[in-house]
Amino acid sequence: MKKIIGLIVLMVLLTGCDATYNMEITGDTFKEDVDVFVDSSLKNKTVSGQTITYKELVTLQKDNYRPVLYNDSNYNPYIEGKQDDVSYYDLEIIDNDSKYGVNYKYDFNIKNYVYSSAVNTCYKEITINKSDTIYTIKTNKLVSCLENNLLDKLTINLKINNKVLDNNADSINGNVYTWVITKDNYTNKSIKIMYNKDNTNLEYSGEKNPENPTKPKEEIENKNEVTSKKSSILTYIFVGAAVLIFIVGIFGYIKYKSV
Repeated sequence: MKKIIGLIVLMVLLTGCDATYNMEITGDTFKEDVDVFVDSSLKNKTVSGQTITYKELVTLQKDNYRPVLYNDSNYNPYIEGKQDDVSYYDLEIIDNDSKYGVNYKYDFNIKNYVYSSAVNTCYKEITINKSDTIYTIKTNKLVSCLENNLLDKLTINLKINNKVLDNNADSINGNVYTWVITKDNYTNKSIKIMYNKDNTNLEYSGEKNPENPTKPKEEIENKNEVTSKKSSILTYIFVGAAVLIFIVGIFGYIKYKSV
């Protein structure tokens, strides 16, 4: 019961946080790097409605472990410490002139990336499809971590060292593709990027897609799906980092106050 109460409190505490999700694709490696933070000026401020400060809240995370896979069947949230057959994020505290929070890192591969905790707590569906050397990453439109008021803003930066053939990014800087998700656009903010894994220039032929004549229809259909993941949990907590960042600390704090 205490953990359930802690989870409810957590949903309130996370309101007002921002997150920056950085991911770099190199071959079959997906390097995830997630910051969840508040403005550094709030570091010593008391969390709204609580007696704990943001600094105390973040400090509680130092000795805790967060699993990298969403709904990992091997993970038991009621057991403290590391568990066998469970992979965990590397954690660092962020404390600089502009940000205060927690950073999480983990290197996924092309097969397990779709189970990333950070991704799945914001998007209920993510797919990675393959057609020959062409890979397409897509998500659904609704960003649930903003729908549930867990974040005010989410910035996604995807760095890719392959030739990108199509994308719906908000901005591009070199080989970094950026999406900015806010309260104004979270209901219709899917992520989509298509790239050539072999990093070669392809001359497409065949039937063109009527919605986008620059792409062949067969690539839009994303044949030969290699990996897909759907999650049916509509209200599960984020942030990939957000949940990963604060949940164990809040549980421990509530447990401590209850003694």
